[in-house]
Amino acid sequence: MNRIGLDYAWILILTTTGLSTGLMGFTLANYPINGSALTPVSESTSIHAPEVSAPLLMAQTGRGRPVARRGGAGHGSCELGGQTNELLTSIVPRFSGEGLTVAPQPTFWVYVPYSLSDSQSMQFLLKDATGSPIYQFTPTETAMLPGVIGIPLPSSVTLSENQEYLWTFTVTCGEMKLTVEGAVTRIALSPALETALQAATTPQEQATVYRNSGLWLDALTVLAEQQRAQPNDAATASAWTDLLNQIQLGDVASKPIR
Repeated sequence: MNRIGLDYAWILILTTTGLSTGLMGFTLANYPINGSALTPVSESTSIHAPEVSAPLLMAQTGRGRPVARRGGAGHGSCELGGQTNELLTSIVPRFSGEGLTVAPQPTFWVYVPYSLSDSQSMQFLLKDATGSPIYQFTPTETAMLPGVIGIPLPSSVTLSENQEYLWTFTVTCGEMKLTVEGAVTRIALSPALETALQAATTPQEQATVYRNSGLWLDALTVLAEQQRAQPNDAATASAWTDLLNQIQLGDVASKPIR
């Protein structure tokens, strides 16, 4: 079985049987992190996944396999918070090769349309190119849901360059599990990009630089953090909406960022 087949097999396992409780976890970007690496790492240690040339090629061409960005369709409804008509959504481009970042510890964004109770749970899991779990997060606060949430990697976990990683986010509703996914590949920060970012004077300009360089995840993070800090800023809201429309997730643009 090739690596893509292994990825799909892993997602199938997540959506049908779930992980054991020892692997469950999640954290919000603006809440204290309560997660742990599944392999020993230090703040100066990088995660070294096996060398894979295909993800870099996909990143350069903007291609790759389709990403399962929506959770719920065809699997019933997660009847939480009275909102059964909206889908759990990973805010990522449509194809795995487009999930680029120059950040050693990127932030991952998800729209959770549910208000969770103590009997429901969420989990975030990062895996390397072989499908081996690398990092897990444990929830510390869910009172702000529903909304768009950011899940950052801590300084103790660093992505290796030119390696593709797969992440999954699962909401458990009784016996049903809704899972979405995303793919991320870290590439080197070029001198030209660094110069362009230094010349950008606003978050909107920084996001444009990232987007023009194909760095969708970094553009998303810049605008999401600015939108969260200044929710009434019209320029940021417009840029955020435009960016989500370009990756066919415009329906999420009006959702609150927690």
